[in-house]
Amino acid sequence: MMFSVLPVPSARDASRVNDIELIIKRLNEFGLSEKDAQLYVHLLKYGPKRAVDLARSLKTYREDVNRRCARLIDVGMIVKGFEDLARYVPVELDEALESALRASQNELRRLERTKQELIKDASWIT
Repeated sequence: MMFSVLPVPSARDASRVNDIELIIKRLNEFGLSEKDAQLYVHLLKYGPKRAVDLARSLKTYREDVNRRCARLIDVGMIVKGFEDLARYVPVELDEALESALRASQNELRRLERTKQELIKDASWIT
């Protein structure tokens, strides 16, 4: 019986895995879920892909990938391909983070307006 020998991961490979995990955690701070962040990092690392290919690579369902991609498009982190609309293309990291930051700032402004309206509307209670 013959056994195949798997390559032993190098210290450099382990370091890169840790770096990717750190990047995903930092993207969480920008409001991305862990799975959304994983998808975005995957696109950054491997380039544009179709939903079916992303689903296969990330070991999930195509419908899940489509939902996540729609969210990432909404916050400006990915776009649909220009020649191939079925491909998802990552936006450069700096630009994507600016978009995510703007989305968070807009949400904060919306919450501030809602707070003021709520205080005004509920003033008769107190």
